[in-house]
Amino acid sequence: MLLFHAELGECPEPDPTSSLGQRVTDLEKRLSELESIPAVALALKLRAQTNQTAEASPSPQGDAPLELESWSYRFKRGKYEYENRHVFTYSLKNLTEKGIKLVDGSLIFRDRLGEKIMTIKLLQDVHYPFGESQSATGGWSVPELRINKAVFEDNTIWSAEAHQ
Repeated sequence: MLLFHAELGECPEPDPTSSLGQRVTDLEKRLSELESIPAVALALKLRAQTNQTAEASPSPQGDAPLELESWSYRFKRGKYEYENRHVFTYSLKNLTEKGIKLVDGSLIFRDRLGEKIMTIKLLQDVHYPFGESQSATGGWSVPELRINKAVFEDNTIWSAEAHQ
């Protein structure tokens, strides 16, 4: 309740005469409002993906020198809006018999149909000793939102190209 109060600015005391069902309905409505905030929706979606992925998926590159062992995501709120960060932590295992000192690669997130949702570049200068795992954590700024096209319910289309 306190979080809701801080975020939306209102959290009325429950009416002692309202039914339990009405209070539950009101709470569900507030929860839906919170979940509709874009940053919250993204964090919940990525958290759900993290929770669903107990073990990392193998790389489609069968002969890759590194294997993704695990990954996690969290949203780190800064003191000021511009300090907000998306923080990803991942662990890669070196499958070779030589140490790796630089890596050019990325984590690719896909939806259930295999379409690419987003890509995060791996931190390049992490040392991976041969046969061992190494974790890395990186914070990325909250991205700028860019909408290319939007189709409205009445089938009219808004286009960024038309509004430049």
